[in-house]
Order: sequence, then structure tokens, then C-alpha cells
Amino acid sequence: MTTSDVSSDGTVSGEVRVFEDRQIIVFDVRFLPSGNTIAHLGLSKVLFRNGATGAIEHTLHMPEGVRYVMAWALSPSGDRILWACKETGLHLVGLSGLSSSSGATNGDGAHEDLSRRYPAYHTACDVTFSPDGRMCAAAHGQAYATVWNLEGGGLWRLLGREDPRQPPTQIRRVVWAPDGKTVATRDDRGVVRLWDVETGRETLRVVGRSNPSLAEVDRPDDEPLDVWSPAGFGAIAFTPDSRHLAAGDAEVVRLWSVETGREVAAWVGHGARHWGLDYRPRIYAIRFSADGRRALTIGVDSALRVWDVPTGTQIWGAIPAPCCIDHGDISADGRRVIWAGCRGMRLYEVA
Repeated sequence: MTTSDVSSDGTVSGEVRVFEDRQIIVFDVRFLPSGNTIAHLGLSKVLFRNGATGAIEHTLHMPEGVRYVMAWALSPSGDRILWACKETGLHLVGLSGLSSSSGATNGDGAHEDLSRRYPAYHTACDVTFSPDGRMCAAAHGQAYATVWNLEGGGLWRLLGREDPRQPPTQIRRVVWAPDGKTVATRDDRGVVRLWDVETGRETLRVVGRSNPSLAEVDRPDDEPLDVWSPAGFGAIAFTPDSRHLAAGDAEVVRLWSVETGREVAAWVGHGARHWGLDYRPRIYAIRFSADGRRALTIGVDSALRVWDVPTGTQIWGAIPAPCCIDHGDISADGRRVIWAGCRGMRLYEVA
């Protein structure tokens, strides 16, 4: 399927399941590893939906008094969620049966897990688990990304440093490589850095073509300045084999070799501005299927695009219902795409 297969009303050929068709509060949506359950992040809760029917099966609430979620991550095994909450630090939530002994199940079936909390190190705008789920890294809009030991509960390492010769750096994105050895960060100047987790040493630096100079601040007027919002800043993601790093560079997704730092591919898409606001082209989500052969990208143009990674060609596209910010995920087998926005939620079958 190509872009031309997207109709004027945003529907595409093939099976489409409408789970919600109303105004909803949504910050992200993800498939759990099993693929049978979909987790949908709201203002202060996660809804777990049946992947076949869309029916809500469980609701996970944050503890009372905790302000709304700024970022979250699902552990690789799908058994825990890490919440980054405004001004209250990181919260690690167990999902085993949604009935942890350290939590409480309410009368309506909603569950609150109060198991573990990590101190606030300024509000986090992005979080990521290590592949084994024992550690996490967080971006706080500061010059440093933090690495936490989730088992011991302590701050383990800082990635980054202040450079008085340069304007203040704000790290907004962070992702852990599937091999566990490397963490990638992206700052508000568009600079992507790779860090050796064991030593904390910077091992690679790449800069997108839309920002060819480290001295040139890549912050268009339309980009949000709030530390809690990574939306608008180019997304970063490792391929499942950890050999390549994908990064949004304006309307283009570029793949770099982690070993050499050379650009090996470029997927050109998402060139349109936001449908209702004067946002410049920008890609803020990149998700890979488990085998790395397919990737989903989402831009401010409200389009979902699925790419064949080996060839770099787009094989599917949809514009479900243009929203202020659209969210989505691709299933582990690459055959389904879930979309959620303020106007509802839909599940697509990708040929």
C-alpha cells in the first residue's frame, strides 16, 4: 500500500477496527509483547484493552496525589511500567496480574501499585528500560541523562556534561540499545550521542543534515519549550539488532551505523506541515517490529507510515483522524498498527 491508497477521509483499504470514536485523553499507545493486549496511556492512568475487541479489561491508576504522567516506558518483558510524573520522580509499577500485594485493587477493578518510587531529578520528559529490565535511563531537559538501578533504587550514572563554551544543552530523548551496551540521547540542538553505559563515555556523535553545525540551534519557533514535552523533537530508535540508530531529521528518517557513524539509509516522508497548526515537518515517533524488517513512523502531518526496512520503501500509510498529536505502535510481527489520538483509537491490519 502506498500513500495514494489513503482516501480523503483518512481510511485505508484492508481491515480497520475502531476501538474508540470519541474525544479521549491520550499520551501514548503500545502493544504488550504478547500482542494480545494494548496499553493506552491517559492523564494519570493506563487502560489495558483486549487486542481483538478493544474492550477495556483493566485500569491502572497512579497513587492519589501524584500529578499527571509526563513520559512512560513499558519493560521489554511487559511486566512493568515506568512512569515519569510531574515533579514527583519516577514510579515503577508491577503489572503481574494487576494484583501486586504492595498495591490495592479498587471496587471498580482499577489497581494502584505503590511498590517503588525513585527520587525526582527534575521532571523527566523521556524514559527507557534496559533490555533486562534491571535499569532505566531518563532525560530531564538538562545536560545530563540519568541512569537508575531499578533493583537497588539508586542513581547509578550520569550521561553527559556541561560545556561552558556552548549554549546550555537540553537532552530531550533517550533510548537504550537492545544489546544493553549503549544508550542514545538527543538534545534540543538536534545532536544525537551514543554513550557506553558501563563507562559513561561518549562513543559516537551524529548530526542531522537539517542541523549541520553544532553551533546552530535547531529549535524552530513552533517547537514546544516545556521540559515535559518531547513532542516536536526528532525521535530516535535502535534497530532490534542494535546495529543501526534511526533518527528523525525534519521530514526524513535517517539510519546511521552504530559502528562507523555513517548514514546508511534515508526514508523521505512526513513532509507536510501540521494539518491545523503551523508546525513544521517533524517526526516524533519511530517503532520497529521485533525482527527489524518493518518500522512505523509518525509525524506532525498526522500520517502513519510503515516502511520496509531492508529496501527503505513505504509499504503502508494512513491518516486516521488528524489530531493535535497522534500516537501509534507496530506489533511484534509487523502486521498490525494501533493508532490513538484525541479523536479516538483504531487498529489496522497491514498486508
